[in-house]
Amino acid sequence: MTKFGMVLVLLAILLGPRPCFGEEALAAVYIGGKLDAFGLPVGGKYGFINKAGEFVIKPQFDDARDFSEGLAVVRTGDKVVDGMYRFGMYRFINRKGEFVTKQFVSVGSFSNPSLRRSIRDQLVF
Repeated sequence: MTKFGMVLVLLAILLGPRPCFGEEALAAVYIGGKLDAFGLPVGGKYGFINKAGEFVIKPQFDDARDFSEGLAVVRTGDKVVDGMYRFGMYRFINRKGEFVTKQFVSVGSFSNPSLRRSIRDQLVF
């Protein structure tokens, strides 16, 4: 490993993971649990904090993405069945942590305007 590579590794260790605040000043953070052999988080939950580090939405999700246009994608219902890990279903939440759509098997990003319209048409406020 080069000296430059070692410096990057040391910085990563010293600084550790930092939350990434999206355009709406809330960051998804993973609490508890550990990383499995593949580097995937297991046993903990995701929640959302503000820039002051306070939980705005308590950790309760198996997976979570940053907010965009007032909504964030979360996954709930992950479980192990017969030794196999099964992903739960995806839903969208608002900034209060309330579910605002039905469940989906998979979701994409909001970068597609027609997808945005499709999701907005299914809101269940």
